[in-house]
Amino acid sequence: MTITSKFLEEIEACEAGLAWFRNQEASESIDVLNALMKDGRHSWAKWLMLKLFKKDQLNRFLDYEDKVRLIKTYEYQSPPVDWSLHLIYGFRLIDEGEKEAL
Repeated sequence: MTITSKFLEEIEACEAGLAWFRNQEASESIDVLNALMKDGRHSWAKWLMLKLFKKDQLNRFLDYEDKVRLIKTYEYQSPPVDWSLHLIYGFRLIDEGEKEAL
């Protein structure tokens, strides 16, 4: 999926997010998400990913996220959440969705 400024405005991205998007070159969803991750904007990447999911992808992601959080809670007694695991899984779901659409 191609990300545009108009799309980001429609899904109510914050002004800082819009400014960030306009000052970088990526437009394909996976590339934009990767650019956000490289720039250390993990929470923005997660927000965008959740906006891009289809309903079945969102349900699978949330189910996975709950399992990871539960494992980490028992394993480390409530550590800070490492969103990189969640985002990698989300990237895969988005990629699957784009392949299914072709």
